[in-house]
Amino acid sequence: MSYRSLLLRDIIKKYDLKDIFKYLNWEKENIALATAYTMVGKKLYNYLDFYNASNFFRQALISFHNQETLKKLIDTYYQMGFFDEAIKIIQTQDLDEKLQKDYIAIIDKTKDLINTLEKEVQVKNLDEILKAKDEIFATYQGAPMQNIFGVIMYLK
Repeated sequence: MSYRSLLLRDIIKKYDLKDIFKYLNWEKENIALATAYTMVGKKLYNYLDFYNASNFFRQALISFHNQETLKKLIDTYYQMGFFDEAIKIIQTQDLDEKLQKDYIAIIDKTKDLINTLEKEVQVKNLDEILKAKDEIFATYQGAPMQNIFGVIMYLK
């Protein structure tokens, strides 16, 4: 979590959303709230504050259910390594069947990669993992991957 994330959340607590997002159409309050919460969630996501971003995305979906925010919440859970939560949302929400299959395939592939890397760390194949670091991070950079590489650096 960054100082920017903390600062943004402090601003949101201190000021009314209607003052911060005064150009939204507040006559349709549910849509305006969903838009504001999604915008804040996207900023927090960009600051790599996935936990707080997920909270804002959930608030947005409570205000007004929409596909953009739903996809951001799924991606946030994916980055956090909350794969089961992401799959539960994918399977219970109104997503296109192809999109559901694509999301689940990506999550399954990522889970397999993480499991493989964890087994390699346990048998101390650290140099082999480090050689493939760029390729691995091109596939997935979420929290579980950061944790694995943190353990590798500790063990080296």
